[in-house]
Amino acid sequence: MSGRTKTVFVAIVPPPYVRRVINARRREWTERYGSLPFTWSQTEPLITIASLGHVEDVRLPSLLSQVKTAVQSCPSFDFALEIIRLAPTPETAKMLWLATTTPSPELARLCTAIARVQSPHHPELAPQHAHITMARVDRAALRRLNPPADAFIYPTRVTVAVDSVIVYETVRIGTTREIVTLEHLPLSDSCGTLELL
Repeated sequence: MSGRTKTVFVAIVPPPYVRRVINARRREWTERYGSLPFTWSQTEPLITIASLGHVEDVRLPSLLSQVKTAVQSCPSFDFALEIIRLAPTPETAKMLWLATTTPSPELARLCTAIARVQSPHHPELAPQHAHITMARVDRAALRRLNPPADAFIYPTRVTVAVDSVIVYETVRIGTTREIVTLEHLPLSDSCGTLELL
């Protein structure tokens, strides 16, 4: 008989400065457009970089050990979140992201190391870009609003210094989704902060 399973992810946790960026955009756009076609995320902002899939409790300690080894093979690094935009494209928008615009080789290295844990033969599937999901888009409401093409594009720069990741699961409590941290894993050296420029 199989045990309980968790849907497990790996993420970078930015400090609260990121929430300030998100709230500033929300206030400005609400003042400009009134009702917005977004359902804003209520969970902690996370930069999710890997999904480890559905994991049975009995397999979790082994998986966490493998992820820890992968993460500790990578040194600390910085990368930048540089734009707020509709995603995947303005025409097919489903999400509002705070995202990177240029690939980060160091981020790709970290993601590839983690991807090898789940897909040792296909680590090339690891992402080179990263984002925070700020909101889900109501596409019908967006069409009714009919904003200018660049209405929800906002260049910014948040430099994220990565010295650790978390492994987490999401748990639905009533109508809300809560994030439960299973493990905090440092990279091979750790001295990170987040700086808002």
